[in-house]
Amino acid sequence: MDADELIRIYRESLSDIRWEGPTNPERIKQYKHVWPSEEEFIKDVEHRPTGVLMEEFTDQWLTRIKDYVVSRNPGLSEESGKAILVPINSFAQFTGTRMLHGGVPLILVDSGLMKFIWVMNKALVYGQDSGEFSRNHLTCMTLLMYAIYLRPPERLKREIPDLSFSTPPTPPHSDKSTLISLTFETWLHELFVIAHEIAHIELGHLTKGAGGARGSFTPLPVSPLASVFVKDVSSVEEELAADDLALDLCIEAVLKGEHSAGTRDIVQRILTSIYQASRYFLWLEMVLKADAGEAELPWAARHFQLRSKIDSVYKWGSPTFIADHLDWLEENMEPGAFRAAELYNDLLTEEERSNGGGGST
Repeated sequence: MDADELIRIYRESLSDIRWEGPTNPERIKQYKHVWPSEEEFIKDVEHRPTGVLMEEFTDQWLTRIKDYVVSRNPGLSEESGKAILVPINSFAQFTGTRMLHGGVPLILVDSGLMKFIWVMNKALVYGQDSGEFSRNHLTCMTLLMYAIYLRPPERLKREIPDLSFSTPPTPPHSDKSTLISLTFETWLHELFVIAHEIAHIELGHLTKGAGGARGSFTPLPVSPLASVFVKDVSSVEEELAADDLALDLCIEAVLKGEHSAGTRDIVQRILTSIYQASRYFLWLEMVLKADAGEAELPWAARHFQLRSKIDSVYKWGSPTFIADHLDWLEENMEPGAFRAAELYNDLLTEEERSNGGGGST
């Protein structure tokens, strides 16, 4: 998918939204600066309200991504083609798949998750080396705010009953190339999220059965590394299998029609991006585990299973680019994740003390 096609889909998604509430003037100013050739479109957006932007945009944008995955993987079942995507707001789950009466699958996607991915990618693409907009600071604040949104301490629930995922201040959209990079990075992550849910449909997880075209999608055995992080691998085996198939679906979708000369670079780009998204959720789980005691870490299992999958699908030798990217993430973003975990734990500890649970005296 080239930049022009990506922006076209982005525009179509925006055009289908029912808008309410005033548009942020600062955001319109940024778009005018970045896309001077889109003056008429931006002017139209400027005079339409944006109150329901997230839910409507999630629906239109991600439905197009679902159709993209299905149309470029012709071996998928009829069920996946009929799947309905619905945006939700939920503290209990990120995404999920259900079967409606009549055998129509329903893919539920939390719009807060889309905001989380977008802002994490803003930290990656727009983040600076130091200051308010450093990658470490933006990573820390995004993870902390999303953790509080998912599992707010009881005191915050009482004080702020209508908690939502409030994004931290981030750098403005300043030029066309970085906005395209941000949009494309997020598109790849959302592609994997949707492909993961489609994989649940294809693997028979909604009906606990398999058949038809599903037999051609056989996931790899669970990596032994997974058992290091989850005592009972069977408790997350469906998630591991769906991740495995989802990566194949993403590669097939993006590569379809591409020239073989650029295949290696494209596969590297896809694998790096999906591995990075997995790291985001591993960091989030690391922050949330302060509220989960000694709970098992399914995202750690999924992360290392994905690493094993990358080794198997990359056909051009050892995927050393993943190790290089991990080194970069550990230096530029991961310290922010550890800081977010400390701050979230401090909130919980403070609440325990105020409730008289601070230990013996």
